Amino acid sequence: MLGCLALVLLPFLTSCAARLGQFSQFAATGQTYAVALPAVLDVALQSTIDANSSELIAGRDNIRDRKERADELGKSDDEIRRRARAFQAIKTQTHLLGAYFTGIAALAESDAGAGLGKSTADAADALARISQDAAALQIGTASVKDALGEGVPIVVAAFKHARLEAVLKGTAESVGRSLDIHIALLDRLGEVIRGEQEVAIRNTKLVEIDRKYTEDGALPKRWKERRAELLLQEARLGELEEALQAAQKLKLAFVALVENQKPTASLTLLLQDVQRLISLAERISGESPGEGG
Repeated sequence: MLGCLALVLLPFLTSCAARLGQFSQFAATGQTYAVALPAVLDVALQSTIDANSSELIAGRDNIRDRKERADELGKSDDEIRRRARAFQAIKTQTHLLGAYFTGIAALAESDAGAGLGKSTADAADALARISQDAAALQIGTASVKDALGEGVPIVVAAFKHARLEAVLKGTAESVGRSLDIHIALLDRLGEVIRGEQEVAIRNTKLVEIDRKYTEDGALPKRWKERRAELLLQEARLGELEEALQAAQKLKLAFVALVENQKPTASLTLLLQDVQRLISLAERISGESPGEGG
């Protein structure tokens, strides 16, 4: 699926640009972002669980009291649950963003009926609700709100189709703020998870690789392979960084589109980031027997 998107997206944008205009280009790119992102989120959640478990194991021998151990495990479980809720919120956001982008693209094609306008506005309202709930989540030692900047007003341009203009005037501000929260979620999660992964990999390498090499005696049979695995994990840290960059460009392209700023440049930059996100998602899901086919 992802491989097809990587091949189909660019010709779709170039061949359909004249027919459907910038709204359709933006919607196509936004939909591709929404399809690629879940695979990246899944592996990032697995990474944070693995890193958290490694941290618990490393600190277990330093806690002798059983109640303290139980309390430490409970706190870690609560943190993982919060992160899982944040990941689910991001997935829901991407689904609703995809629906909203498709709606405004359809409204841009013709002065459609009231039903399409309402469904597009409903997607924006649902997006705002899930985003506000997500903004209250705490990730690590800080809340998502701490990563949010001030909202910047969006000035909706005049458009040929009255219903498109009306829907944008009623929803652009809330969608723009939802995108800010979407970005803040990715930023906060990415920062915390990367830091934990670095510590977990470093600690594991110290025990399994460095100490085994410096001690007397034969090396473990899989020492070479395990060293390569850990160094490659270290090199691939930060699964959410590609997603964060794409999300930031998504917001810029949306504002340029709504304000009628001739968003060709921002769409091009967004497309480049989405293509990198697709490549990451393909690599994550493709380290399988079918890869390269």
